[in-house]
Amino acid sequence: MLAWGEIMRKTARCGLGQTSANPIATTIKKLQEFIDTRVKNTDYQSEFDMQKAVLESCDVVGRSSEIHE
Repeated sequence: MLAWGEIMRKTARCGLGQTSANPIATTIKKLQEFIDTRVKNTDYQSEFDMQKAVLESCDVVGRSSEIHE
């Protein structure tokens, strides 16, 4: 996430875009030890289902939910 924030800072065209990642970067830097123990050392399994999210968003905007490869 820090790397993405650095990319955003370097490539954004306005000041708001350049600073948009600052809250996340600051949180990571100040709470690194906490993050390491709570996130990196667990068997976290996300329950997020991308296919379901895409289907739901297609229904909302009235688009076909067919997957094109």
